[in-house]
Amino acid sequence: MSVEDLYPIDRVQHMPFLYYPNVNTESDAITGERRKSLERNLGRSAGGRKAVLYLHVPFCKNHCTFCFYNIDVVKRSDPVMQTYVEALRREMQALAASPYVRDLSIEHVFIGGGTPSMLPDAELREVLGDLQRFFDLSSVRDYTIEMHLDTMTRSNLEICRELGVNRVSFGWQTSNPRLRKLLALVSSEERLFEVNAELERLGFPLVWDLMYALPGQTDEEWEEDLLRSMELGAACIDIHRCDIVPPAPLYDLVQKGKLDLPGPQRMLDQYRRAYRILVDNGFAFHTFGQFNRLDIPEGISHYAHGHYSSSHDLLALGPGAVGALADHAYMNARDLADYAACTRDIGLAASCACEIDDATWQERDFVVRLGQLWSVPKKLLRVPLSEQQETLLERFLRHGAMEETDDAYRLTEEAVGYHFSISSEFVTPHQRSRNIGYLRSIRSEIGWNRTQKRAAAPSTAG
Repeated sequence: MSVEDLYPIDRVQHMPFLYYPNVNTESDAITGERRKSLERNLGRSAGGRKAVLYLHVPFCKNHCTFCFYNIDVVKRSDPVMQTYVEALRREMQALAASPYVRDLSIEHVFIGGGTPSMLPDAELREVLGDLQRFFDLSSVRDYTIEMHLDTMTRSNLEICRELGVNRVSFGWQTSNPRLRKLLALVSSEERLFEVNAELERLGFPLVWDLMYALPGQTDEEWEEDLLRSMELGAACIDIHRCDIVPPAPLYDLVQKGKLDLPGPQRMLDQYRRAYRILVDNGFAFHTFGQFNRLDIPEGISHYAHGHYSSSHDLLALGPGAVGALADHAYMNARDLADYAACTRDIGLAASCACEIDDATWQERDFVVRLGQLWSVPKKLLRVPLSEQQETLLERFLRHGAMEETDDAYRLTEEAVGYHFSISSEFVTPHQRSRNIGYLRSIRSEIGWNRTQKRAAAPSTAG
């Protein structure tokens, strides 16, 4: 039996697990006892443990129609920018004061969003300066910031270069004018050339995202996007499936039947086609989505290899950020006002948290690391394999989806495109219910926020 036989097309999973366990306000809402448990663990030594640092900036100039992340559309002049910076500083101070965080060896930094380049220059300088002030970044290997073509400027790029950033990424998504209009991407290729000249001047490699499985996107259009990216000199191409879920604006159009999504076979074929094209053209697989030119090493980010692995803690900052720190998974308050209030009251901003024991760390490697990075090094195993893990490994080894070496369990070439189908089977029944709770709680919160915003909107009657 082949991998294709294991997974009929209607059972192929495409939505990646980004976090494990998925903490949520339904089952893990912060309580006095949970906060004490987190604070108690932050009071101990980290033993020199490695970490990655993620910082979330929740602001955007406009809402791209495919986006479902925790963002607010604001103007650069909005006073909320300074509110955010002050709250973020309080969270940084609270975490930096703990023995555990002081003892971490931070190796990779990623500033995402949202759109970090929405921050005015003064606020951007404050945030980057505070990161250096509160945390030891002397061991950082790569330091990435996400930007947008419309909000990248000579001055904010120079601030980034001055304060340690060595990698700038942005979402180009597609070169196809029709699809760019659908996604509300207004920047032209002329603007792309202008920005690329500034990136080259400052020594930043060209790093961007492309999207596949877009509504109405043909296989030919997808292949043209890949080839055009290589023609324009991209050092790193990060490919992402278009997942249209709430609160993405396109979601309502899909629900009303006004947009047709590609079928599961096309989604699978487009991913496998991209993998083959990129590898055949000299790009190296780095994560399930990230492919790099090895002759431009400064374009490579190793952040994901820490983010998705039990070898590293995930120190996550900002509203809605999700972390794994001091043997706790946590998610910060998503709403900026709630986040600011938490940092004023107690410093820490976690709205929900749960403990992670050795067995759960190991599950996390098989679910998240295997799905994202396609291998689980044996040196990361903390406890004996569970019955579920043994059964699944035997099954995947027998059917050619995985191979076992002296040092790791790895997916094979036959498993390309089926990696999330395979990794999702390692989710335990207990954690599966937690993942359902996560989706339910986020959707409930999104619905509440939409109601609040409608209620707060000024009347246009009369």
